[in-house]
Amino acid sequence: MKKQIVLVIIVTIIFSCKRQDTIKLPTLIKADYDTLIKNNLNEIGIANPVVYSINVNSDSIINLKRKRTYKEGVYSDLNYSKIQKTDSLVIFIDTNENSFHSNLYGYSDPPLPPPPPLFQDSRNDSLEIINYEREYKEMKEKLLNTHYEMIPVYVYNSSGRTQVIENPHYHGGLHLLVEAKDEDNVWKPVEYFEQFNSLCGTGHVNYSLKSGQFIVAGIKKYSGTFETKLRLKLRSSDSFFYSEEFKGSVNKNQFNTEGIIQEMKERFEYKGKSKLKEKLDNSFLR
Repeated sequence: MKKQIVLVIIVTIIFSCKRQDTIKLPTLIKADYDTLIKNNLNEIGIANPVVYSINVNSDSIINLKRKRTYKEGVYSDLNYSKIQKTDSLVIFIDTNENSFHSNLYGYSDPPLPPPPPLFQDSRNDSLEIINYEREYKEMKEKLLNTHYEMIPVYVYNSSGRTQVIENPHYHGGLHLLVEAKDEDNVWKPVEYFEQFNSLCGTGHVNYSLKSGQFIVAGIKKYSGTFETKLRLKLRSSDSFFYSEEFKGSVNKNQFNTEGIIQEMKERFEYKGKSKLKEKLDNSFLR
């Protein structure tokens, strides 16, 4: 029996490595930047994966100098409650791309500076408007040229049919977070999913990923004093998909979840009940 188990494990590892070696990943063209920020956090961070493109193949070239553009038909309002097979989605990470970076501000308009004051003198009005437009332009350019260190991620549909992948209502374009091994060699999240008290009028739809196609995304690359193994965890339709382990570093305080759990309890406190809503059940940590 033990021999059979060992044989199954060996075959699984060989198959996994072979599949990763034989699947060519899309090509990324990186954007220029003036400032590169390292993600050196002293507390658990907010998961904020950026989705660049959906339903692209191995020969696709993704230009990160532009805003993300999704092709028609990438969204779905289909019933995704049907459990997906655990091998239907494969997560690849390009850890060789050490210099990868991305601008998280590039996918929404930056905050505007305060509006110019109104004067009776039309000449002053014109001058204030000119200054306002110049300040806005400078702010936008600075934000667009401020990048974060990131790791490219590729979610591949290895099944023979289209898969509907959950698109969160809150932060980030995927239900994807980073886990790391702590000092006891136990996998723990170093990120959590942002939650909101109420959501309405979001026009929410999920992703429809075709067979043999990729979702191209990026996650923050963490820097810290604790070197360990990391992996990505993707949740969709109550199924979980994991990437292979890779080397990285975090700070030990990122393992501490007590603060964020208490914050969520207080945020969702209602009718005098100081407890987290049942439906959450700490799901923002998994």
